[in-house]
Amino acid sequence: MVGHCEQENAITCLIREAREEAGLHIERQDVELVHVVHHIDKAGDWPRMGLFFHARTWKRRAGAA
Repeated sequence: MVGHCEQENAITCLIREAREEAGLHIERQDVELVHVVHHIDKAGDWPRMGLFFHARTWKRRAGAA
């Protein structure tokens, strides 16, 4: 999954995006940061950071596809 933070910290963003996009319920204590990528697509672009997380466990919401 990919998401963009909306004035929130990265883990809160992950939990929200997982719920909205995949119907998953993830608890904060089950999330671990596993990789960071700093990249610039082309000269003159703003640099960006990609944060990659591992959720040790999650639950699918009832009725989620």
